Amino acid sequence: MINIYYSSKTETLIWKFKGIITKQDISESIEKIKEYSLIMSRIKIYCDSLNTKLDIETSELNEISQKMHSYINLFEDVKLSVVAESPKITAFFMMTFLDSTDVRLRGKVFSTREAATIWLKEL
Repeated sequence: MINIYYSSKTETLIWKFKGIITKQDISESIEKIKEYSLIMSRIKIYCDSLNTKLDIETSELNEISQKMHSYINLFEDVKLSVVAESPKITAFFMMTFLDSTDVRLRGKVFSTREAATIWLKEL
């Protein structure tokens, strides 16, 4: 399951993974993130994927990454901070960040919530 909500206190979109995550879960959540482009041009996203397992084939990771990239151009700036412990989740987000030639996307993967939160607050 994936929950998405906006924290007005931190001005951050929270993208919370929980349990076993499928390709459909991620795809649907990316669609929800896309909706925020209608109300904001710059977005900070905190993705918490601790204690999560991806039930996705390696071949599907590229397809999901491409979908994410197709929505980046809807924003002026996307800053995505990910906290992960799973090698598969880390690989997915690293692939997404490394494959991006779009300067609007800045992203990093961290092993602790604290480090991910601190980096997201930086300019």
